[in-house]
Amino acid sequence: MISDASAPHAATLRPRAPDEPFDPEVHEDRRKQPTPMLSRYSLFGGRRQSRAEGTFVDLYGPGVFAALLAVCALNVFDTFFTLVYLQRGGSEANPIAAAMIRQSPAYFVFWKVLVFGNALAILCLHKNFRRARVGILIGAGIYVLITFYHLFLFFRDDIGFDL
Repeated sequence: MISDASAPHAATLRPRAPDEPFDPEVHEDRRKQPTPMLSRYSLFGGRRQSRAEGTFVDLYGPGVFAALLAVCALNVFDTFFTLVYLQRGGSEANPIAAAMIRQSPAYFVFWKVLVFGNALAILCLHKNFRRARVGILIGAGIYVLITFYHLFLFFRDDIGFDL
């Protein structure tokens, strides 16, 4: 059985001063638990960055921000071009999106932004997990292909705008 007696120095550990180097024999560990997925630092005043696989962090780098912003922008393009294509006489191939558009275009935009925004937030929180990074890359790739398809339809003579 392990008791506190096995660590005689445990009672003498003290917090570390900001300008003092960390010594595990003298200073107590300020982080007794890993950073949770959601914490008070998730949105403002984060204090921990890491690239270690499978860890949650408080701060997100500019690369993650740029990738998620690009995927978000491609989602906006997809939404815009879908509505333009439908106004020009096209049809929606996705049955769920088609049902939402039949309700109203605003309903479609609202739910697409809400669901997609939540998905991006989850991917952002899990940025140090391989599957999340793969998901971001796959999402970006799919949206790039969809954007090129929309641009092809947009500039077609029989459907697109006259320039």
